[in-house]
Amino acid sequence: SPEVLNAINRALMVMSGMQDETGGFMSFGEKNCESSVQMIVALCSLGISVDDPRFVKNGNTLLDSVKDFYIPGGGFSHLGDNQVNIMTTEQVFYAMTAIERFENGKTALYDMSDLKPKMMFFKHKYILPAFKELVAKGI
Repeated sequence: SPEVLNAINRALMVMSGMQDETGGFMSFGEKNCESSVQMIVALCSLGISVDDPRFVKNGNTLLDSVKDFYIPGGGFSHLGDNQVNIMTTEQVFYAMTAIERFENGKTALYDMSDLKPKMMFFKHKYILPAFKELVAKGI
C-alpha cells in the first residue's frame, strides 16, 4: 500500500542519515558490527543493494563497515575490540546469506519459500538426538 511504501522510504532516509562515514552504524553510543549486519539484511529483504547510493558514505558501504570487524582466522568482533564474538560472527553469516540470496534473485533471508526441504529437521536420525542433548545441557 502507498502508506507502507511511504513509511519504508522515510525509514530508509532516516537510517541513511544515521550512517557514519565508515559506512556503519552506532547503537547505544558505540559503533558495532551487528547494527550494520541488520541493515544489510533489511536492505536485501527490501530488494535494495548494499551499495545503493543512499548507503554509501565516503565511498564506504555497509559491507565495508562489517569488514572492519573481521578478525583473521577467527570471526568477527562486536565492537572492534579484536575479540571474536560468536553471536556477531553468526549474524555476519546472516548478512552474507542475505546478500547471496538477493544477488542471485532468491527470496529474502527470512522468507526462503523458494527452498523445498528434503527432510524435516527434527525427524533426521542424527539431528534430533544432538538437539535433545543440547537442550538437556541447557545450551
